[in-house]
Amino acid sequence: MPAWRSSPRSRQAWGMTNAYTDNALNGMKERLTHEFGDRSRADVAACFDNVTKDLLAGARILDFVPLLAYRLARGCVARLPADEPQAA
Repeated sequence: MPAWRSSPRSRQAWGMTNAYTDNALNGMKERLTHEFGDRSRADVAACFDNVTKDLLAGARILDFVPLLAYRLARGCVARLPADEPQAA
């Protein structure tokens, strides 16, 4: 049996996943946060979580969800306004 089938399921903000998918999703969210460092971390996370939730709602195979979530959330985050620099 493949490892992903035997992995225990967990419930995250975005729905039911397995440990492998959880790790990949968290990694992609961090990558997106670093890529768009001039955007609010909470806004980036919200975009990513919303996209991920939508993808997982209809997903039967989880293998590609993290990459698809990253790509789709990237477009959402790119449309967010950049944070204003803090004045000293």
